[in-house]
Amino acid sequence: MKIFSFFDFRWYISLFLFFVFISYSYCEQVIEKSYFLNVFIDCKQCDESFLKKEITFVNYVRDRYKSQVHILVTTQNTASGGIEYTLEFIGQKDFDGINDTLKLASDPLDTEDIRRNKLVQMIKAGLMRYIARTSTINNISMLYTGVQNSETTKDLWNSWVFTISFYVNFQGEKSIKRHFFSNSLSANKTTKDWKIELYSGVSYAEDKFKTSDETITSLSRSYRFLGSVIKSVNKHWSLGIDGVGETSTYSNIHLGLSMGPKVEYNIFPYSKSTKKRLCLQYYLTYSSVKYNEETIYDKTSENLLKESLRIILELKEKWGTVSSSIFGSHYFHGFRKYSLGFSSSLSLNIGKGFSFNFISNFSQIHDQLSLKKGSASMEEILLRRSEIATQYSYSTFIGISYKFGSIYNNIVNPRFDGLSMSF
Repeated sequence: MKIFSFFDFRWYISLFLFFVFISYSYCEQVIEKSYFLNVFIDCKQCDESFLKKEITFVNYVRDRYKSQVHILVTTQNTASGGIEYTLEFIGQKDFDGINDTLKLASDPLDTEDIRRNKLVQMIKAGLMRYIARTSTINNISMLYTGVQNSETTKDLWNSWVFTISFYVNFQGEKSIKRHFFSNSLSANKTTKDWKIELYSGVSYAEDKFKTSDETITSLSRSYRFLGSVIKSVNKHWSLGIDGVGETSTYSNIHLGLSMGPKVEYNIFPYSKSTKKRLCLQYYLTYSSVKYNEETIYDKTSENLLKESLRIILELKEKWGTVSSSIFGSHYFHGFRKYSLGFSSSLSLNIGKGFSFNFISNFSQIHDQLSLKKGSASMEEILLRRSEIATQYSYSTFIGISYKFGSIYNNIVNPRFDGLSMSF
């Protein structure tokens, strides 16, 4: 006779599913209407613990279907290097149809604390139209601390933003040493009519491996300059030109120079880009390339003409976020020298505590023109110091999660945040 064992995995699964069912059934019972406004914060970039600590006159719920106000916060980078927040207030239940959209632009020099405090103030302002329709308004007071008739500050930099970075890394142990160095300089200018982006970067990496018989040294160097000028034509069209200069031991490029025009059509107006974007992008590129070593096509240098097409879709709604792109390119001297691919991501709020996440990338590669002739050494392969021939690359991630328990989560307890196990 078989003896029951608590280590039987099937019993654990059965008990877990029973517990989930009981918890789910309990949470679905009718909950008494709260004195506070039920709010669901939908923001991956926000410090939710700080929001709950600073905004205490609402009730935070973990399920958007239980909320009276769904606050969807999306972000995009500003021309000066700051962050523009778009806050969409979506009324639900007894506030159905009462919606609003607010925007907040942070200064690039703002610290994280300054940004989150500004965000708190904007959320408070957006909530007032809902609070005004509840009895909570009787306990709200407002105070204005600003000055009157302030003048607009003149921009001494004429919209130009510069960024300098410098990195040095040394690592080692008895038989392994690694030196890494990189620096970059970027300059960007963005106005409503023009967008100019300039970038220059250098990197150097050296690895040494000592064995009982020999010392293996691996070097990797690269230099890259990028320039892009974009003109806003109207609310749907944009035109531009790109220029690239590069050297790379990894890609077997001694000197590569590229330039060409590009055009973009956005089906939705650019003013809607924080919520939805469907773009068609076309690039035409002329390149002159000189290689470090002879390629698999018996070339030491060549001139190339290439065209590329990309379609991008991005949607950010209260049900989740979806992003997808399809791209392809080919060289005119040989249409079999092409690449095709797609990438997509989906974060779907199914509801009732369930969420679904999916990320996928695939590329079909038939245009590795710079591959050097001959086989790569073992250290080049293992250390990825040299580009290796391939016909495709892919990656996929799929996940689903379920939250259950109390729909109210107003308590903030920061103790042992980022806990790491010490036992």
